[in-house]
Amino acid sequence: MPDEFEFTDDVLIFDGGAVKDLGGGKIGGYALMYSTSIDPDLTKEFFSKSESSIDGPHENSPVFYIHGRDAKMGKRIIGRALSARADDVGLWVETQLNQRDEYEKAVLAMAKAGKLGYSTGALSHMVDYEPRGDGVQLIKTWIVGEVSLTPTPAEPRLCVQSLKSLSASEMAALPNEEDDPIQTNKEINHMADELDVKAVVAAALAERDAAVKAETEKALALKASEEVGYKKAIEELTAKHLIKGAPSVVKDLSSDPDGVEAFKSWVRTGEVNGSLIAPPNSWSKGAEKTAFAIGAGATGGFMVPDPMYNGIIAKRDIASWVRQAPVQKFVTSSDHIIVPVESTKASTFTLTAENAAYTENEPTIAQVDLILYKYTKSILMSEEFVNDQAGNFDSWITDVIARSVASTENSIFTLGSGLGNPQGIRAGATVSTTAFSSATAPTALDLHTLVGQLGAGYNQGQECGFLMRSVTKWILKSIASLAFPFNAQATSPDFLGYPCYVSDDCALIGTTGGNGAVFFGNYNFYGIAEKPGIMIQRNPYLYMATGQTALFCNIFRGGAVLQAEAIIKNLNT
Repeated sequence: MPDEFEFTDDVLIFDGGAVKDLGGGKIGGYALMYSTSIDPDLTKEFFSKSESSIDGPHENSPVFYIHGRDAKMGKRIIGRALSARADDVGLWVETQLNQRDEYEKAVLAMAKAGKLGYSTGALSHMVDYEPRGDGVQLIKTWIVGEVSLTPTPAEPRLCVQSLKSLSASEMAALPNEEDDPIQTNKEINHMADELDVKAVVAAALAERDAAVKAETEKALALKASEEVGYKKAIEELTAKHLIKGAPSVVKDLSSDPDGVEAFKSWVRTGEVNGSLIAPPNSWSKGAEKTAFAIGAGATGGFMVPDPMYNGIIAKRDIASWVRQAPVQKFVTSSDHIIVPVESTKASTFTLTAENAAYTENEPTIAQVDLILYKYTKSILMSEEFVNDQAGNFDSWITDVIARSVASTENSIFTLGSGLGNPQGIRAGATVSTTAFSSATAPTALDLHTLVGQLGAGYNQGQECGFLMRSVTKWILKSIASLAFPFNAQATSPDFLGYPCYVSDDCALIGTTGGNGAVFFGNYNFYGIAEKPGIMIQRNPYLYMATGQTALFCNIFRGGAVLQAEAIIKNLNT
């Protein structure tokens, strides 16, 4: 690039912060500084760290003195950009200045004295804006064409302006044809003794902060007055017995980061505020894989907040067998998830003579489609309970939902047919080749046989276990001390060193055709899928005649056996 540079279009400029001496002719400073729509520059424009696209300056970009407007220096390139990086404040730029003659040395001297600031120039037709209301504009795109040093400093509240349309006063601030950088350097040093630039900047920023604080206090005062009026109206209605108790109102959302109080308030009153968690768009899409339905949020539904949901999970996991067994668990926002599995096992290596052909015997890969199905439950609450401020609502609803979810999972993941619902263990497991010796009184040998039928490739210690009804487990426990000599070989085992999970949806021992009373297998080959969270909708009108408010809850679950031969169920004849 030549040492002379000619502008071919109108250039917009933006002044940044004062530069600092980095030694060896290198200087650094902020060429651009970020702000927000609340505190834009004097022309209501601002750069945003996350939303503005700023390109350049790049390595070797030219550096000018006062955008080439100086009579003595002209459009001489006085240095080159070394680097540019964005941080939390703005765009930090480092440049290397030339020192070829007295003029360039004078510019460097001003920079070392802190009397120069960066100013970036961008071609006007390459600058994009985005309106942000009240006349404020985000500078969306700013492509830096050149970097300049200017002695008309360096104050972050200055505005984007055109080189071709500078006012007379602004032009007067630039050196005229009789001036030169050497003389300008001397004059600026003299002016610096009379004017504390930092003090001016601090005063301007303090004035801005005071204005922002005043607006914030005004908004808070307005909100407080509305709250006082609302409370007074509630008290008057309560005194006249028109309502039973004052509903809970979230007074300060900043004190409710978890959203629990906001959720409780919404359940009691229907009042919506920003702490509630709206369901994602995918929540209402069902297993039929049709077009999306109207989002649940449109009908007033919200997700249970995380602290309450964690409490539900904790109680659910105690009663749901799939949460205790080492099953594969998948969480997805979609309506189904594809799980790759081996359709056939890999065979052994083949004995091969010298120069003989290799035998191709790789396993076959298949897919299991875990479809998620929607499960719902309605809960009725009396008006008295809803309006009781002392009622332990969150604990109550956590317990009710946790028990219901656990019961649902035990049922669908044990008995589901896989046709229009999740495939449970019973439908997907392999039937034992040997029946129990007694349909009503199984023996230790029966359990030994069931364990022995699970292939060695699947019998992997902690991944395996039994599944049966509670009553079946305790019938077998009653003979364990005599007939199960290996009972103590593992830490806290139930039978033969393996744990026993309980689901009262398993078949009852002794029933006709009671296949699936006892299961043994590797539960790592059973998969369940769920959408995260629980959504609740409220309806205070449906049961108004009986003085009740209805909550409608829904969850999404899917499940399937990923490898049938990995789980064996007993054969009862």
